Amino acid sequence: MNITLLVQFLALIEEMKTREEIVPEFERLLDRCGFDFYGVVRQPKPHENPLRLLLAGRWPEGWPQIYIRKKYVVIDPTIRYLGHAQRGFRWRDTLFAFRSAPIRIASAWKA
Repeated sequence: MNITLLVQFLALIEEMKTREEIVPEFERLLDRCGFDFYGVVRQPKPHENPLRLLLAGRWPEGWPQIYIRKKYVVIDPTIRYLGHAQRGFRWRDTLFAFRSAPIRIASAWKA
């Protein structure tokens, strides 16, 4: 990632006050860094609708509905990892943390 782009973004959001100002700038940063999809969500409580937790995001068409319909929140390693994470993390870190768990992502994809 280009650190200059990140520093520019951080300087810009210091001046912004609303979500409507911040999200487009955040998405420009992500585009420049090569990210097609992203999600910024707060940690869900049991039985909470994940779509209501969305602060900002961009997914493939229909992905949030598939996620809910197939109940991926139950096995999503990032959701499980949030329960004990004390700082930012990468998705691959969550896979390593739960590598010996009986519930695995691959089994959900077969559903």
